Amino acid sequence: MVGVTLAYFLTKLGSFDVTIIDKDISVKGASRQNANTITLIPFPAWTTINIWAVLKQNVLRDANPSSYFRFSLLLESQFRLWLFRYMRSRSASVVERSNLAIVKMGAFGFRLFDDYVADVTGAQPDLVDYHDEVVTTVLKGLTADEVASKDKVYAFLAQYDPYCHKASPEDTAKFVGASAMYRLKLKLLNTLKFCELARNKIVADLGVKFVQGEVNEVTHSARSVRAVGYRDAAGGQHSLGGFDKYVFCGGIESINLGRLVGTKVPIYGFKGHSLNVYVDQTSMPDSSYIVVPDNVAIARVGLNTSGMVRVTGYSDVVGNNLDTLPLRKQQLVAFTKKFIGEQHYDDSKADHWVGLRPVSADDVPIVGQSTKFDNLYWNTGHGSRGITHAPASAVLLTSIMAGTDAPKELEASDYSPARFGM
Repeated sequence: MVGVTLAYFLTKLGSFDVTIIDKDISVKGASRQNANTITLIPFPAWTTINIWAVLKQNVLRDANPSSYFRFSLLLESQFRLWLFRYMRSRSASVVERSNLAIVKMGAFGFRLFDDYVADVTGAQPDLVDYHDEVVTTVLKGLTADEVASKDKVYAFLAQYDPYCHKASPEDTAKFVGASAMYRLKLKLLNTLKFCELARNKIVADLGVKFVQGEVNEVTHSARSVRAVGYRDAAGGQHSLGGFDKYVFCGGIESINLGRLVGTKVPIYGFKGHSLNVYVDQTSMPDSSYIVVPDNVAIARVGLNTSGMVRVTGYSDVVGNNLDTLPLRKQQLVAFTKKFIGEQHYDDSKADHWVGLRPVSADDVPIVGQSTKFDNLYWNTGHGSRGITHAPASAVLLTSIMAGTDAPKELEASDYSPARFGM
């Protein structure tokens, strides 16, 4: 989704001729199965997460840790690279700057989406179930001091979302185990449908060329990328070159792309899970919800059409692979039944999916020009916010590539690859 959106804005705003190389059909990865929300994500940067608490939960074999962690990853060079950069990003000043950069990009992306959806759908937002929604964020098991800390976070978010407010104690008490509840405005979007329409739009209407293949080599001089080689589905090897500029925008695959040009990319795949459940309209929850610290969200994606809810959650650090974790599906199913009623859940109408969120070491996207190659640019590391960030990061990178002023909403240096020596 990030790459398709970048191609859209490069052709719209920058008048670039664009060719996309993708090893599979575009937007088949995490973008298709995210929580379908376009929002100011109410979670802080990962650098504020207590990693030692996560490790303790796993050492003690907690039955439901906030994140599963595989200790053998400490032997893996890519994880060690990420961990080293992560630990260097935990100072109070860096965390404050990271949280502000995340919210700014989210707020800018949020504002861009109405026009983006209107153009892609031909002013028919119902085609992709696009609608305004109120989300209820439920915080469980927090101390009074922790609630006070969260109050500050949501007060900060209220600067960007005037609707954002804390629920009354009476409303909070209705949710068993809740320490506090907040309500925010967001937009919901059937990302599966939208991604397909966006891809069709850039190819059919904007002249973007699409090449299916897996990039496996990069030819370059000391300061310039010359060509990229790729292998097609049949195993044939090809080469594309002669472009003025190249962008690596591969999500978790950016790690491998970096290796092809001798660049260490400090991102790692945090495994997320989703469950698509089709229900009768009368069984829809009364709101979309996010429950913390479970970090599980239930989104009413098909509120006006298909009757689909999508339940997403967890961030497990268990390796850059797509192996399923059966216990997580059980937990998502239990969570779903709690909100739609056990009698309305039909396992034959539910499908479980796992994907890797490309989280940078400071949880801030990596967007901008390479420090090593004059004609290479990066747009990666969006973690769980790729959909919301896609148009904002695309506008920012388009301005950088076109040599125009960056959007006033963003400070380009906050996202620059230079902070990681990339």
